[in-house]
Amino acid sequence: MNIRTALFALSLAAALPLAAQAASGAAPQGFDAPAAAQTSQDKAPQGFGPTTPTTVENVIKNGADDEYVILRGRFTSHIKSDKYEFQDEAGGVITAEL
Repeated sequence: MNIRTALFALSLAAALPLAAQAASGAAPQGFDAPAAAQTSQDKAPQGFGPTTPTTVENVIKNGADDEYVILRGRFTSHIKSDKYEFQDEAGGVITAEL
């Protein structure tokens, strides 16, 4: 293969993706929505469970076994194995199994 053939093949390989994009008339699309359209709610994980935080007190009074809840707070101590003590922002304490 001579140098002219190699240069032609290289320039053709570089130009084809650009030609295909120009022919489609579409700009490249990314994964993010425009910044103006995003809110703090858009950035939160979405799923089938609850989307708003609750309190430890509410979970103790109204919670069901194996129910998914969202709490804000911190783990204060490791009890044993997979059990931890969790304290929410309101000061309520509960044992969590992770």
